[in-house]
Amino acid sequence: MYKSFIIVPVFLLVSIYGYAQSASSEHSGNVSAECVRVISLDDAISIAQDSTIAAYQNHNALLRSQWEYSQFLATRKPQLSFELNPTYQKFLSEPALHYYKFRDYNMLNTFGEFRLEQQALGLGGEFYATSGMIWTEYFGADAGSRIFSSVPLGIGYSNNLLSYNAHKWEKEIRDFHIESEKLAYNYELLAIAEKAENYYVECLVAEAGCNVCMLNSKVTLKSLEIGREKFEIASITKNELFSLELQHLNAENSLFDARQRVKDARSALFSYLQVEDNGEVLQIPAVPEYRYIDPEEALRMAEENNPDYRNKREEILRAQQRVDKARAESSFMQSALDLNLGIQNSSDVLPNAYSNQKFFAYGGITLKIPIVDGGLAKSRKKAAEYNLKYAETAVAEQLRVLELSVKLALNDFNTQQNLIDRTSKAVKLADESFALAQELYENGEIDINTFTLALNRKDDAYTNYLKSLQAYWNSWYALKKLCVVL
Repeated sequence: MYKSFIIVPVFLLVSIYGYAQSASSEHSGNVSAECVRVISLDDAISIAQDSTIAAYQNHNALLRSQWEYSQFLATRKPQLSFELNPTYQKFLSEPALHYYKFRDYNMLNTFGEFRLEQQALGLGGEFYATSGMIWTEYFGADAGSRIFSSVPLGIGYSNNLLSYNAHKWEKEIRDFHIESEKLAYNYELLAIAEKAENYYVECLVAEAGCNVCMLNSKVTLKSLEIGREKFEIASITKNELFSLELQHLNAENSLFDARQRVKDARSALFSYLQVEDNGEVLQIPAVPEYRYIDPEEALRMAEENNPDYRNKREEILRAQQRVDKARAESSFMQSALDLNLGIQNSSDVLPNAYSNQKFFAYGGITLKIPIVDGGLAKSRKKAAEYNLKYAETAVAEQLRVLELSVKLALNDFNTQQNLIDRTSKAVKLADESFALAQELYENGEIDINTFTLALNRKDDAYTNYLKSLQAYWNSWYALKKLCVVL
């Protein structure tokens, strides 16, 4: 999406900006003009994305996701640990068969081991290396007896001999999830920007509307003064003078209401930004010239970046993982492999336990063959497969909704682009028409009804322009949020 800007019609900018200065002086009290700060729409958005409660929550959510991902990455690296397990035992045992007496065992058994583990990502198993010792100390009748059993080095590998690789699936899902969280962070930033824009433009529209009411109050007052002079010379009737007085009274009431709307709009804006209102002047954003947005490109960005759609795609990944696991577990048999080799020795003297080491090797395969499972494996497999189908249909529905949302948002944005151009032209024509009508009325060439009609048309033109200006910016930021484009 490209941005190129042109200037808003000068007649409208001047009038709005003039009121913004007067409004700021009302809010700032004795603050000098040199001290008044100007806030642009980009400034308001930047403040909102930095200081609002929603921004704080969004930032913490991203940090939480990043640390969770760091935790996952840490599990993929070598893990070194030390385990110490002292155990005291006292029991009676028959020392040998055909003996009719029991022996009292009273001993302290202490096991200590360093263990280094590393996941085998491609194989789905785990490599490990160990170094440890067992110290057994006897008490009671065997007091003074002890045994030291050492394993200075042991190397092993364990794995479930299934086609399902849990490590591979976990990495794929985690990688996808952290990217989704980053995009969700951007999405929330755009949601904050959209809300700040709504408050900001609402405030601008309120100030501009107040300025229109102020101008109307001045115009109707001047018309009333001219009408009184005409009434004195019997140029207009009493009823026409009453109409002029009613016009001015209505203009004053509208100005009072407009000023209150400005106060409410500014309070809402600065409350959301969590900054104090010191009479800052709100800068009118320049209206960009016509933007062409490729519908296919907008949809592509929405599919890649929209967090709701990505969440559904992640559900498909998790469903595929469960199907893969269920199919592996429902095979004819399940098996596990455990290989271990190293050196070891035992002695009642500690140094001797580390000399004359003997090589050992262990290899084992565990087979588990279900005989009768009551259809458990089949049910688990079918449940996983239908869960995947459900996830796929949910993604298809989410994509349909997303495509429709993008289409409607684009249509709305294009409509607002056309409307803002048309309404700005209408304002220019209404201004020219009213200026002519005012001159003719002062010269007595038209009656009060024609003058009032020109004034109402001018007000309607300004109101429509302000509405289209507000709708334009609302639709633009809504479209940016939908496609997650910062």
